[in-house]
Amino acid sequence: MRNTILPLSMASILAAFAGAQTTPAPAPAPSPSPAKAPEAPKPPENVRVLADISEAAKSVLPFMTTDAGRDFVRAADSLPPREIRTVYRDRERGLAISEDEWKKLAADEQAKFKPRAMDERMYYYTGYGTPLTYARMLDLLGTHGVTSWKGKRVFDFGNAAIGHLRMLASLGADAQGVDVEPLWAAMYTQLGDQGKVPAAAIAAGAEGNVNVHVGRWPAEKKVADAIGGGYDIFLSKNTLKYGYIHPKRETEKRFTIDLGVDDAAFLKAVYDALKPGGLAIIYNICPAQAPADKPYIPWADGEFPFAKDLTEKAGFEILAWDIVDDEVCHKLWPFVSGDTKSTPEELKTTIFTHYTVLRKRAS
Repeated sequence: MRNTILPLSMASILAAFAGAQTTPAPAPAPSPSPAKAPEAPKPPENVRVLADISEAAKSVLPFMTTDAGRDFVRAADSLPPREIRTVYRDRERGLAISEDEWKKLAADEQAKFKPRAMDERMYYYTGYGTPLTYARMLDLLGTHGVTSWKGKRVFDFGNAAIGHLRMLASLGADAQGVDVEPLWAAMYTQLGDQGKVPAAAIAAGAEGNVNVHVGRWPAEKKVADAIGGGYDIFLSKNTLKYGYIHPKRETEKRFTIDLGVDDAAFLKAVYDALKPGGLAIIYNICPAQAPADKPYIPWADGEFPFAKDLTEKAGFEILAWDIVDDEVCHKLWPFVSGDTKSTPEELKTTIFTHYTVLRKRAS
């Protein structure tokens, strides 16, 4: 929806039109009732997006058990408004560019791209929901020793959006994300989208930084070099799922993830990207798996995708392995998903969660 003030309701327009007819109006009653105040116009979509996130944050906050989780949720109020921007996409070649980049192309090359308007909801949600979907996994890190985000280097594998990274940056973190979808990075190209992030009100003086990268990490050297290492935290939500990496049944290739390296090399890359004592958390939310006589759903198979012995061989200390987190996830679900109709009993058969926490040994 465009960032414009919506018109008055149709009823108001019709009422105004009727009052402008030439038929003489009846004499006023001796004691007229006070005129009803006109209904306030609905706020534009871009205003509502930040208001929605802020309201949801108030509901999520009581479920946070650590300072790390509470600070992240409170940082929702630091998200700035963002204007609508146009991104140009060439699906056949898997390309996406900003409007400025598109304008520099020759006319025949421009014709290969299709424009897509990106409003504030797309900016902060993309296709993957509110930044608050990260609240639970970040709260869990608080139970494993993370007490503050100030000065932390955070790397999100499969970030999909920038809102949660920006919230972490507003708390003093250097937040880096990587995703294979070029559309997201093409959207985050205007002044203030990436780079230095002002401190949130609750974190005075904690200026941070945010950047997003496009490509396959660690398979593509250019991407790996840009992201670098020395991270305190490695995050991955709804990306490193068993069904995506090692589907248990036949499925379409487009529904799987090719890491570009084997399991051992990927685990080594995560290990090498972390500082000694650094933490990796993989948190997956899944729908119910299809019956055996129906097509397999890769994203419904959310267990950790790598073998335990291979993970330990890479050097990791296992702090939590495929822990079921349904009880807490179901409590948060109405506020982070927008699904207010499903009952707690229904969620027990429709939404499933697993998380794994690893630590790079200090020596």
